[in-house]
Amino acid sequence: MGETHDDYCEKMKRDGEWATDVEIKATAFALKVSIFVYSENLNLWQRFGPEEYDADEPAIYLTNCGNHYQVVLDVESIGKVNFISTEYLNI
Repeated sequence: MGETHDDYCEKMKRDGEWATDVEIKATAFALKVSIFVYSENLNLWQRFGPEEYDADEPAIYLTNCGNHYQVVLDVESIGKVNFISTEYLNI
């Protein structure tokens, strides 16, 4: 039998467990905000969040640093501000 929801939540509380695209997408929907994640491998931004996107609305910006994420404080310095929606990635 697979991992239960409670088991998963307990596992995620432990040091050394990392969020994935699933947790980022869930957080974006729970907060009703777009979360942009910069990928150095793809050299672009991925957007997680509500289908409708308004560039004037506040957003959260992260960068994927290998095995963890860091907050981006200056979007312009991290690379091109191109992004793709996760709807095209089936995430």
